Amino acid sequence: MDVTFDAEKYYVYGHKRIIVVIALSLILFISALDSTIVSVALPVIGAYFDDYSQASWVVTAYLISYTAFLPLISKLTDILGRRPILVFSTLFFLLWSGACGGAKSMIQLIIFRAMQGIGGSAIYSAVIITISTMVPRTEVAMYTPILGVVFALSSVAGPLVGGAITTHIHWGWIFFVNLPIGAVGAGLVFYGLKDPDPGPLSLRIVARRIDPIGSFLILSMSVLLAYALQVGGTTGYPWVSAKVLVPLLVSFGLIPFFIFLEIRRSEPLVPLHLFRQRNFAIIIIYTLSLGAGFFITTIFLPQRMEIVDMLSPIASGVRMLPQLLLLGALSMLGGALVILTRSYRPLLTASAALGAVGCGLLSTLTAHTRFPAQYGFEALLGTSFGVTIPVSTMVVQFSTPRQFLVPATGFQTFARQLGALVGIAMGTALLNSRVRSKLSA
Repeated sequence: MDVTFDAEKYYVYGHKRIIVVIALSLILFISALDSTIVSVALPVIGAYFDDYSQASWVVTAYLISYTAFLPLISKLTDILGRRPILVFSTLFFLLWSGACGGAKSMIQLIIFRAMQGIGGSAIYSAVIITISTMVPRTEVAMYTPILGVVFALSSVAGPLVGGAITTHIHWGWIFFVNLPIGAVGAGLVFYGLKDPDPGPLSLRIVARRIDPIGSFLILSMSVLLAYALQVGGTTGYPWVSAKVLVPLLVSFGLIPFFIFLEIRRSEPLVPLHLFRQRNFAIIIIYTLSLGAGFFITTIFLPQRMEIVDMLSPIASGVRMLPQLLLLGALSMLGGALVILTRSYRPLLTASAALGAVGCGLLSTLTAHTRFPAQYGFEALLGTSFGVTIPVSTMVVQFSTPRQFLVPATGFQTFARQLGALVGIAMGTALLNSRVRSKLSA
């Protein structure tokens, strides 16, 4: 997608713009929903397959492939166009959603979730790129908060929806529910979104432009890092063992090699020169931390309610409403404040501080903490995430040169999901270690 010289040819006007925004919201909803909808169903799924030891991989497998393929999908969207990637990725996601719902073993479900994560990754990346290029830059701030609300609400609503389905129907329907929503979204994208002619393409041209070596290195680094953090400290995998240290060290050892290759590519997967811009470098670190904090609380808090407070899956989801409701309201307000004030630094600073305070207070919860206090802590997090998710995206959209907008937004989404991946893996490892030490005491 060559937005360098003629960005206007990618704009969408009139009623089709509304249709495309609705379509993007629908498919982004199912992609983000499946990052968290499984969280409250893990105990039920573990019992169904009589396999609790691998249950956490149902979440981790999705996040690994979701994260690792983000830069590659951004590049493919740049080359092939927005509509083909959005339609194909949605259909691919729906195919594996159906497979997940019909899985016959835990191993099958984990494999199918990894495949589903590739589709979810493609949806998320292509949606962010599309909303960034379908309107003039002066109007991007009007639409980014909408998708920010959809992403945040679907992620936080995952435990509520998953709890309701698991309690009243069957856990398989947490995947089947994607099918009608995704089908409608893909149809609307096909109707409303048009791309200019990408010019002559061949497999050789596409293969050269997507940076296959760089894509493989990012995939390898993500998988090795997530694996080491996931199994570290579990039975048979002590942190100081070769089975944990080798993949961890190899993952970090590949980083210099990746940078070396990217610097020398004329069309890199990740334009490293963007890190010379202070805003971009800082917001990537900020986004990495945001992804970890957001997903740790969204995944583990409902599980805590089920295990410690003995709540049902649906009751655990309902208890997340303070965070859910404030997150949605503040997402729109945060975007509006950026438009009005033309400033985002105070908002990002204040909301990050609120998030840190909220996480700190959640760490003080005990089995005897009353729910009103917990609701207050969740409200702080909802306020924080509601502002940070859309506003941090807007920083990249406004401060990045138009010709580098696609790889820049792609790498920011990668940073957010990498933070989620690392945060959840480390959280799982710490939780398993803590439980094991308490049981042996």
